[in-house]
Amino acid sequence: MVNTETTATSGTIAFRGVSKRYGSEVAVDHIDLEVRAGEFLSILGPSGCGKTTSLRMLAGFEVPNTGSIEISGVDVTNEPPYRRDVNTVFQSYGLFPHMTVAQNVAYGLRQKRVSKAEIADRVREALDMVKMLPFAGRRPAQLSGGQQQRIALARALVNRPSVLLLDEPLAALDRKLREEMQVELKLMQQRLGITFVFVTHDQQEALSMSDRIAIMRNGRVQQVGSPDDVYDRPANIFVAGFVGQQNFLKGALALEGTIRTPECNVVTSSPLTAASRGAEYLAAIRPESVRILTSEPQRLENVLKGTLSSVSHLGDVLQSLVITEAGTEILVRVPRSSEEAQPVGSTVWCAWEPHQVLVFPVDEVNTETALIAATS
Repeated sequence: MVNTETTATSGTIAFRGVSKRYGSEVAVDHIDLEVRAGEFLSILGPSGCGKTTSLRMLAGFEVPNTGSIEISGVDVTNEPPYRRDVNTVFQSYGLFPHMTVAQNVAYGLRQKRVSKAEIADRVREALDMVKMLPFAGRRPAQLSGGQQQRIALARALVNRPSVLLLDEPLAALDRKLREEMQVELKLMQQRLGITFVFVTHDQQEALSMSDRIAIMRNGRVQQVGSPDDVYDRPANIFVAGFVGQQNFLKGALALEGTIRTPECNVVTSSPLTAASRGAEYLAAIRPESVRILTSEPQRLENVLKGTLSSVSHLGDVLQSLVITEAGTEILVRVPRSSEEAQPVGSTVWCAWEPHQVLVFPVDEVNTETALIAATS
């Protein structure tokens, strides 16, 4: 078995002022990031944000232009990959087609000249860990995508690294298999107690698997926190728009805690003082925080009148799109129930509570990005 007592005390990671440039292009811009021993940390962000470059620097495939990288307290900034106690699992798997499953898993151990008896024991252990021991004699072409992914994991784990790096390893799998592998990966990480650093652009994947998530944009870390932190308490407009979905309403601060938009007054329990009166803000409301009412409520705040434009069934969730008279689109998500959805074309009112409203000062660059992310 893997020595979890040893791995539990190793596997810390630290990026200290790390930057990476390719000519005039800045891929990673002076990031500071610490990963705890035995943690499942996901690096999440859109394409081109620097997440894969960060992982490649951690693996030793790229060298930073500035800053340092530490693994288990040791500076490895200029160390080659084979001198780092890490292994990497890629999206492409990279299995040797002419070798059997067992030979693929044993390859790294043979390169290290481990004894045949130990290789046999460790390969058996690794394959058993990923539930692939009965397939030891097959070749990769005889396996499904999910099975090949398990072999790639076994090949990385057989070396018993203190850190396992995963670069979008589930992206090529179909949805159902991807969701199954998410559960298996998380259980495996908890059982082994080693540090996992997982790169993905899939928000749901990061939210469901991670202990913490580092969200990147334009080469910089925007926020690091638990799934609850980044979802319920986003650090800025970009994180609010990128993680999950939001309804954004733009307006100016009229009274303390009240933002006046062209269509309604948005009351929030977030701290907004009258000293900022007139300043522009974005009010953000999650689709699951909005209720659809079929009759006009008595209150005037946190209510928008509109027409039910569409209703979609998303498994156990009912998603509705309401368009206001001014053309604002409001997305609503509620659990499916025995009640019938309102017919498309109905006049409805969207309502929400003050504690469900997050507010962000308007920044033209970040606001535009957040609005695009929220509607994509």
